[in-house]
Amino acid sequence: MTSEISALLASISFALFAVYGWLGLRYSTPLTATIVSLGARTATLGAALLLSGGVPRYAHLALAIFVFLGILQSAISLLTFIGLQKIGTSRSQPLRNSYPLWSAAIAIAIMNERAGWAVLGGTLLVVVGVALISWKPEAAPSSYRWWQCSIR
Repeated sequence: MTSEISALLASISFALFAVYGWLGLRYSTPLTATIVSLGARTATLGAALLLSGGVPRYAHLALAIFVFLGILQSAISLLTFIGLQKIGTSRSQPLRNSYPLWSAAIAIAIMNERAGWAVLGGTLLVVVGVALISWKPEAAPSSYRWWQCSIR
């Protein structure tokens, strides 16, 4: 498979995640959607691991980092599904996809990276895009406050 086809399939599956997640939330809760999503990811990655020849040698620090990131991914998935339920796909996904802003901020602040014009321009475009999408929504979101993370 060429890299172009692989990238196309990855982008399609990324888009379908939000759409199918939103459709599934009509009949379920964000917590259930998170558990099903994590189960599907675990099964898919487990199958890929078996097909690629098993568990490779690893460093214990790498394992600890992956465990931490797995726990963090669970929390992010739950928040993603809550966002899909509360404000819909068209507004929650652009906010979720603002991660280049946070990646650049962390890289500059913590890792002492130097931001070139491409990084600053891309980060600015992300912020402007999120602002434009969030500006004057057509329909008011359902009544809730930011500190409410209730799961139905």
